Amino acid sequence: MTDTTLPRRNRSFQNCKETDIPGYNDCPSFLFNISKKSGRRNQLHYVVKDTYGSTKLPVTPPPLSTKKRLAMTDNNNPSNSEINGKNNSSDNSNEILNDDEILKKISELMNKCSKLSDKEYHFYKRKVDLNLPKSINNASTKTSLLHFLEIGDDRIKQADYLRKWMAMDITISSWCPSFLKLIENIDN
Repeated sequence: MTDTTLPRRNRSFQNCKETDIPGYNDCPSFLFNISKKSGRRNQLHYVVKDTYGSTKLPVTPPPLSTKKRLAMTDNNNPSNSEINGKNNSSDNSNEILNDDEILKKISELMNKCSKLSDKEYHFYKRKVDLNLPKSINNASTKTSLLHFLEIGDDRIKQADYLRKWMAMDITISSWCPSFLKLIENIDN
């Protein structure tokens, strides 16, 4: 009394192809055509976008020329030596110091009495003493140190100058934070 001609309601789709099932994938197969690259693996190339719009690599600023700066001030305001008829070259040579003289002036500045403990003071001083001589060969560093020394004894202006310099130049990061700490803690 059972009819064997009735269609089966349950059909197993485990071992069949997609084409065996009508309407399963109506998309044409050419849309999924993946081209094969010859011998290369598929590589993802990441492009990092800068959210601030700058894609240039960081570059240290060009060195400030003390000669140009001095020439500009000399043209606008004649110095006493020009009025007296003397040559200006002797005045300019006093401002441009060699590496040893710059290091000596920096050392004199660091040797002033400090508010830091002896351990802290020697730690920061050692960092400056080890790394500054390597960095002073850079013309930009030498020029910036000359400008720093021209500021005089105003600790607030000196510290402000060092902070701005550190923000612009990454080449001084090995010694300048320690030098700033020493400058900020000089006992007046």
